[in-house]
Amino acid sequence: MTAEIIIAVRGESESNLKRTIGNIRKTSSAKICLVMDGAEQPNYGEIGVDRIERPWSMPRGCGQARHYGIETSKAPIVIITDGHMQYPVGWADEVVGHLEKHPKDVTCCQMRHLNPDWSPETVGTPYSGAHIELFNREPCGGAVWHWPIAAKWNKEFTRQGQISAPMGACYGMTRKHYAAMGKPLGILEDWGGDEELLAICGWLCGGRTWLLPIECGHVHGHDGMFKRTVSRTQEVDRIVNRGALADMLGESGRELLDFFFATWPADERAEQLWRQRKPRVDALAARLARQRRKWSDFVGAGWAITAENKEARQMQTPQVIHRTHDKCEACGAVGRIKQTSGMRDKGAFLQASAKCTRCGNRVQIRRGK
Repeated sequence: MTAEIIIAVRGESESNLKRTIGNIRKTSSAKICLVMDGAEQPNYGEIGVDRIERPWSMPRGCGQARHYGIETSKAPIVIITDGHMQYPVGWADEVVGHLEKHPKDVTCCQMRHLNPDWSPETVGTPYSGAHIELFNREPCGGAVWHWPIAAKWNKEFTRQGQISAPMGACYGMTRKHYAAMGKPLGILEDWGGDEELLAICGWLCGGRTWLLPIECGHVHGHDGMFKRTVSRTQEVDRIVNRGALADMLGESGRELLDFFFATWPADERAEQLWRQRKPRVDALAARLARQRRKWSDFVGAGWAITAENKEARQMQTPQVIHRTHDKCEACGAVGRIKQTSGMRDKGAFLQASAKCTRCGNRVQIRRGK
């Protein structure tokens, strides 16, 4: 299978974008598409890509730009990436190879922060995908919004395997699976929400989010981030994205939706956007309602963290197991128990602390002397 790399562009510095494209050309044979989010995007000159799309005059956001790039692509596999990235040789081949074997997966790579000068941060481990939190309280633009569903980049290191959600800076999937999911990015406006949306829709439609053991670089605090201004209109679009995420779950997301309506600020534009977006959300909800997997199963499997089960995990008495490949009581995962401390002498036995790398459940490992 062949792949096309799609980059949504808004406010990206020319140096970052050219450096990213140059790196992709050195590490991959995949074609590259730029989708310009709005007519005010600068003319980057001879930038060395296979196609440039300018589908609308006013910015509509990352979700819409990525959706447009996927819809107009001719490649069976699409890789979505930011315009300020660095990759190792062969990374795209790894993504393609995995998706050829597992066409219902959404893949992503480990991600290490790069400083604004593109030097790698040397402290800590790379991010290992993302996790999904419900009823999340998050400061945005000086205010505090209560998102009903939010993805956070995962600092707990996992080298590879199934995870809750991809990171938005780089992920891949087959266009066939994207269509089977109901083309979910089409319900988003402005920026934000694609990580949660693809993770949930992909899982409901029989797929997974899969972390590959590839370490990529992502420029943190890049030039374009500080030059990009966010208007009140765009801010409201982002708020409505969070309600759309809850609404697309239909009746199973009613609690999240009620929470959203109870906490978002009263805004006439928000109500207007909600009505405009409702037909797209309802169509996606109807498609997902026909799937065998349910949202309650997603939460029950530990892929979404609620305030209640987060607190319960922190306070619960650790499960006691005798072998590190035993089953986690919290999420049912087998072989995901990782020892986090050395063995200590407890008299009749030796004991160590451990946790489940899938859900974070604390565990005690005991061995006889």
